[in-house]
Amino acid sequence: MNDWDIQKKLTRNDLGLTGSHQSGIAVPKKIVDMGYFPELDSKKKNPDCWIEIQTDHRAYYWRYIHYNNKLTTPGGTRDEFRLTHTKEFLRDYKASEKDILVIKLISKSSERSDYKMECWINKHEEKNTDYNDGLVIDLSWKINH
Repeated sequence: MNDWDIQKKLTRNDLGLTGSHQSGIAVPKKIVDMGYFPELDSKKKNPDCWIEIQTDHRAYYWRYIHYNNKLTTPGGTRDEFRLTHTKEFLRDYKASEKDILVIKLISKSSERSDYKMECWINKHEEKNTDYNDGLVIDLSWKINH
């Protein structure tokens, strides 16, 4: 579908190793605004959808959610996008801190239920994981053309 991917340098928090109450991987609004993920209705409280994640071995299903009570509820504090239900994938691929999660869009449609992405992990010890190439979005996300 496209010849670019997004990459996330995994942190201890992404891997659930910090004891934080937060769930999943935070997605920067800059990436959301690029249309890489399904469009969610921000007028609804905490809109979400499921994305099929394809790998060499099997499919996983991740929840993409906009925690948005700051926009929908008086006194709300959250306005963030996250990928949740990622633990099984990260465990199966033995992901560790500083590894690179690569996400490539395979197909999308106007229907939120028809998003498919391919994912894999580049181990941080491998030579082919030069994180300095591409467009850096923040300290842990980049776009690779």
